[in-house]
Amino acid sequence: MKKTAILLAGLIMLMASSAWALPSQLTLTFQTGSGTSIVVHDNVSGEDFDARPDIIRYWGSVGDNWEVNVSTGRIGASVGLGIPQMAITSDVTYTPNGTSLGDLIITLSGITGVWSGPGAVATATGNTNVGGAATFTTKVAGEEVSTLSFAGVTLDFGGHDPFAASPDFDDVVELVASISQNGYGSNGFTYRLTPVPEASTMMFLGLGFLGLAIYTKRRSNA
Repeated sequence: MKKTAILLAGLIMLMASSAWALPSQLTLTFQTGSGTSIVVHDNVSGEDFDARPDIIRYWGSVGDNWEVNVSTGRIGASVGLGIPQMAITSDVTYTPNGTSLGDLIITLSGITGVWSGPGAVATATGNTNVGGAATFTTKVAGEEVSTLSFAGVTLDFGGHDPFAASPDFDDVVELVASISQNGYGSNGFTYRLTPVPEASTMMFLGLGFLGLAIYTKRRSNA
């Protein structure tokens, strides 16, 4: 009976984690307002500074004006259910140089697999020591499904946006962070996409835990 309980617990976790398959074919792209573009592929030597799958790490110069330190990919889990999140965590510094524009776009792109929940929540938080603007956009199969915009930010900013979407197995999900700075300064932010489990997953999860509780009670009364 103990083995049965263990198997049941494992099945519950498997059902919960299946709400969003692990990201694959991840790429991280930087594009500056002056036209510089850098593409970083997951697990490609000389590009990705983190050897772990599903996580991309990059730091260094992007063009003549930007210094970046970015971690992206499958980071954390949702509400203890083991559901992967996609996220960009970044520190960027802009140094004016001639007529170069203070604009930087950071894009995390990957195929997630079947996303069986009813939608997700996009969350952006950050801070800056220089005036400017920040926009965070989520796209599914090229279609914009969520946007969080912060204009004239000077200190801390943050917000969240629940939305409905149902990607197919081969649909690409993109997280796009667009940063605009008026002058020299730094900007740190985290942009996170957290899937919402479907109702049936939550129901099976609750029934599973109820069954385990009943089994444990009967064993203690035996």
